[in-house]
Amino acid sequence: MPFKLQRPRHKPNFNQSYLVDQILEVRGDAHSRPYHEQKVRELPEATIWMLLSETKQARLESRIQTSPARYFTDIVERQLGHKAK
Repeated sequence: MPFKLQRPRHKPNFNQSYLVDQILEVRGDAHSRPYHEQKVRELPEATIWMLLSETKQARLESRIQTSPARYFTDIVERQLGHKAK
């Protein structure tokens, strides 16, 4: 039986870990850490901070019709040019 090669997982550095913690706090969940670690590696730090600020502002203005988690994921995927699920 052939074995399956796994991609090496890159651990986030301290700044990236802190940023992921902030994302999870704004989103209100902790189960999607691996997804956000990947996105933090794909996007510039300044962009992530901007998207977090946008999510916080939208929540304060009651513009979020789903959840902060879905809202943030949607704007991240749009920033990356992907279609959010």
